[in-house]
Amino acid sequence: MYERNAIILERYLNKVFGQNKDTSIKAAHNIYQEILEEMEKYQIVTEEEEKVIEEFDDIAKQMQSIQKKQESLYLDTVEREEEREKLFNDFDQEPSIIERKLIKIEKIVLENEKDQQEIREEYIELLKRFVEKQKERNKCSKTRRTAETNHMKVLNETVQQIEAIDLLTVKRVKDFSSMENSNLSQTLNKVMTENGKNEKIKFDADVIKKAAQARIDIAKKEAECYMSAYEKLKRLMTEVEGGSLKLDKYQKVEKDITIKIKFLEAEKDYVVSFLDNERMTSMNGEKVHKEMMQEACKNFDKDIIQIDNLYDLISKEMQGKATKKAYKELYNSTYLQDIEQTEKTFKQEVNTIRANIGTIINTNYWRIEGIKNIYEVFNKEIEEKYERDLSEFMPEEKEEEQPPIEEKPQKPKLKITKEIEE
Repeated sequence: MYERNAIILERYLNKVFGQNKDTSIKAAHNIYQEILEEMEKYQIVTEEEEKVIEEFDDIAKQMQSIQKKQESLYLDTVEREEEREKLFNDFDQEPSIIERKLIKIEKIVLENEKDQQEIREEYIELLKRFVEKQKERNKCSKTRRTAETNHMKVLNETVQQIEAIDLLTVKRVKDFSSMENSNLSQTLNKVMTENGKNEKIKFDADVIKKAAQARIDIAKKEAECYMSAYEKLKRLMTEVEGGSLKLDKYQKVEKDITIKIKFLEAEKDYVVSFLDNERMTSMNGEKVHKEMMQEACKNFDKDIIQIDNLYDLISKEMQGKATKKAYKELYNSTYLQDIEQTEKTFKQEVNTIRANIGTIINTNYWRIEGIKNIYEVFNKEIEEKYERDLSEFMPEEKEEEQPPIEEKPQKPKLKITKEIEE
């Protein structure tokens, strides 16, 4: 009994990245994601505390300003009362002059009293806000201290996790990205061919060869992603120690890497389906199987070209070079539409078959679902992460033409007469 070739491919290529999930190069990406999430949380907590402190200080400044006004009004009022007191003991000036001066003082005192009433209301309102903001500040300070303790713990753990990543694995992955493919491809072809040596209908050589090459290409792209995550992670920790961290640029890199990895996972699923289909169709006999694999390989070649086009678009989005022209050249929305039309046509053909021939299997199903999934992953990630509106590149939906309804000729109505016997 053979083992699924998809499993053999995955197991063999995983050796490049490291078998232990904690020490493999793939761990660097997970660590990178987790430390960025932690840093963002800590940044939110510290920024919230800074915001509250700023608001608290602003209220305090407003209160200080009112206190100064109050002091100024108080001193002015005291001065006016002293003048008033002197006037009441002044017997040298004319009564009319004294009266005029007293009235003026009283008017000023009344204005001061009005101002004092206004600032009293304003001060009490600020005092209430001051008390509430003081409570909020204390709460934020406590939250920040807790977050800081956890933050330092996570930073220390991250350093340990980075040190745990096998440097030999790192070197192997770096070398793998630039190595020549032919030897590895031959090795994988041999391993998979040997896997099916006892099968009545042998594994199709072209399918094995194309799947191995495609999977190697995917693995190399993965290697670039994981090496980028590893290098950025080390640089991130260096900047944290130096206090010169710019979090947003690292978050962008992480976003770019994650999108690529998700897309490559979808492409791997497509290759798995391609290999599984090879065995499923072997039940049709050697001759039919060979013909079907020739058609599958032809479709596979076309699909890989389009998949690579979509991957190029992701790279252009990362570099800020994804123009409308690039999308019109590479996105090829009609490609997906044609795949879906193939599925629709197949279903319509199946529904028209009335002979009792048993279950009908769509031998192109693996391709339809694989390409659909790749486009769905691409669309979701590009629209959500890069906020790209892809609707303008979608083909217009054509309304299905309804077949004309034939009117059935109406039968003439018969007049029924009843004879009346006289």
